[in-house]
Amino acid sequence: MRLILGSASPRRKELLAVLGLVPDAITPPDINEDARKAELPGPYCARIAREKLAAIPADAGDVVLCADTTVALGRRILGKPADETEARAFLRALSGRRHRVFTAVAVRRGDTVWERLVEARVRMKRLSQPEIDGYIATGDWQGKAGGYSIQGPAGAFIPWISGSHSAIVGLPLVETAAVAASRRHAGLGEEPMKGRVVLLDQVAGRMAAALMVDGHLADLLIDPAEDAGPMPGAIFRAVADRPMKGQGGVTVTLGGEAKGFLKQAGGVSPGDRMLVQVTGPAEPGKAAPVTTRILFKSRFAIVTPGAPGINVSRKIKDDAERDRLLEIAHAAMDGAPDGHGLILRSAAEDVDEDALDADIAAMRDLATAVMADTDGAPECLVDAPDAHHLAWRDWADPDPDEVIDSPGCFDTHGVLDAVEEALAPRMGLPGGASAFVEPTRALVAVDVNTGGDTSLAAGLKANLALARALPRILRIKGLGGQITLDLAPMPKKDRRVLEDALRRAFRDDGAEVVLAGWTPLGCFEVQKKRDRPPLASLWPRG
Repeated sequence: MRLILGSASPRRKELLAVLGLVPDAITPPDINEDARKAELPGPYCARIAREKLAAIPADAGDVVLCADTTVALGRRILGKPADETEARAFLRALSGRRHRVFTAVAVRRGDTVWERLVEARVRMKRLSQPEIDGYIATGDWQGKAGGYSIQGPAGAFIPWISGSHSAIVGLPLVETAAVAASRRHAGLGEEPMKGRVVLLDQVAGRMAAALMVDGHLADLLIDPAEDAGPMPGAIFRAVADRPMKGQGGVTVTLGGEAKGFLKQAGGVSPGDRMLVQVTGPAEPGKAAPVTTRILFKSRFAIVTPGAPGINVSRKIKDDAERDRLLEIAHAAMDGAPDGHGLILRSAAEDVDEDALDADIAAMRDLATAVMADTDGAPECLVDAPDAHHLAWRDWADPDPDEVIDSPGCFDTHGVLDAVEEALAPRMGLPGGASAFVEPTRALVAVDVNTGGDTSLAAGLKANLALARALPRILRIKGLGGQITLDLAPMPKKDRRVLEDALRRAFRDDGAEVVLAGWTPLGCFEVQKKRDRPPLASLWPRG
């Protein structure tokens, strides 16, 4: 079986490398890319990708991948400019306005075709004539839809995007990863799930992703409703309002009616402008928590403006591999603004150099553009990642054994049943024990029961079972804040054993927690960062 890339674009080849895919052959198709009369940009883009796919000859077992990127200003399609005059006209039309970028991906194996169409939104700053002249002189506009490329010098013209950065470059990584995995499975609903399986679906018209490990739900991500307010990861240009006396922070305006709350805001005065990133979902009636320590996170790397230095995840132990990664990182960050640092995530271990370089470069360029965009009214500069993007980014270590994105896969692969169990207060534990997990406005109460076990060690066994399962339970339910454990009765001498089990479980999970300790009444308290909305608020009722 060969992988044939139907594109001469070096950027698409680099993005495929991020997924660990190296084409065996590159065969650019020769087709007529003229738009039909009254054809809309999205359908046009999807049609061109299909026609490219159909124009490439391949053996029955070969996998052919084609893509097309289209820039649209309203209903107008801005293709590849024929000359400098048209390129200048495109840039003048885009100057100071928002536009859409469509990228279609089509994959064929034999007679079976998989397709995806991704839409992103881009705002180009108002361009001066010298800026247009300077860009045209670089020649970077040639062969680029809309007359520019976000990964080139024109990246300095783009202060805001909404959607997939890689799709704007030319290949949406999340969707491409999904179809690349799906092409190997003809009967997705009939295959038993083994190992780590990522499922991409929709819930009530919103993107959703589930991680199943050996048939059990390990994590669940669901996009909130459009009116849910700022979500974790979004970056805003903000303006400070007034200090909140007694709370050690200041409220900031994020744009429109959206508000944020910045802790430890020493030296911040009303009216000060700043860039902030949302760190957690806003509780009802409260401002969203924000920070000025902004992170640009991708699958393999995190760019850290304001925190210089290049570091490698401690989970990577091999000295030779650490040295290799540091060498790649230093080369990839060459030319980055002063003060921008980099962290290579554990998923970067043993990843191909080209894939790492492309991943780092994408985050480096995005960080450079966003951190320079401090002038103007409060507004969102980078949207929060959607559920499918988060799944691709954060479920990469270890790599999933399978990615399934067929519509309805949540139903056919047991996710809906697992969610129904997760929404119930009672959670079953190994050994017949159980725990009731009930959130309130002030805290999350967890009550542990031993079940039918009447042995002397029943309490300790039930409590240890809860300690091992608690990170997963809280993660799936989307719960955080103050968590009070009303544990099953056990001797005080066993408390240290339980504390060690809780500490180990949360460390392996990677959650940000504080084990506060024991209360006078014998309960154990945990403080966990709220990093996502509660499942009960996201799942459709009825």
